[in-house]
Amino acid sequence: MHNGTMTKSRILYLFTRTPLHVGAGSSVGAIDQPIQRERHTGFPIIPGSALKGVLADGYLAEDRKARSEVGRRIFGHENPDDEHAKSGSVSFGEAKLLAFPVRSAKGCFAWITSRVALERWSRDSGVEISGITWPEAMEIWADGATLAHEKQIVLEEYQFDLRGPLACLERLQGLDSSFGLSHSFVLRHLSFVIVSRTWLWLTARPGVFVRQTPNPETGFV
Repeated sequence: MHNGTMTKSRILYLFTRTPLHVGAGSSVGAIDQPIQRERHTGFPIIPGSALKGVLADGYLAEDRKARSEVGRRIFGHENPDDEHAKSGSVSFGEAKLLAFPVRSAKGCFAWITSRVALERWSRDSGVEISGITWPEAMEIWADGATLAHEKQIVLEEYQFDLRGPLACLERLQGLDSSFGLSHSFVLRHLSFVIVSRTWLWLTARPGVFVRQTPNPETGFV
């Protein structure tokens, strides 16, 4: 920090190998802790405060009850009411969706992305993706050898017409190394779709799993 302004910014990429759930801290009807989402897109998000808290947990003192001195310098004091409390030297924005996994009839799975997600990533990262001809509705750009059968790709229960490889994929180089994946693996499984049903997948596809809490007195549900 210098003169009250942020001097540097970096993008942190997250790749989930297991299901991730960031609850909204409330209940909606019978659903406890619904997934936090952007109101205008319905995309799942991870708040910056949640990211900061998880990373700060790696800087606890030996007694695991408070942050270490290094942790306090980076993330701030865990008790803002402490007379020696100071703000941290880093701040976090929310984690936004770039690609989302869905089932594929061929190739096992595909990561789907969209114009909205890619253009927003372009603005945040500074990687230029202009000059791209976007696919029409129910068309898809993807690796045909991995995902297509006779120019058709089936994702979940929907069929798309293959229109060739994703034009801006080479510009995404560097993401794969961040995730510990080979570039060829990302090239084969990343696909680009423009279709309203895609938003349905992103907002409704994550299932609701019932969690029943036993009565602490009786031990029964």
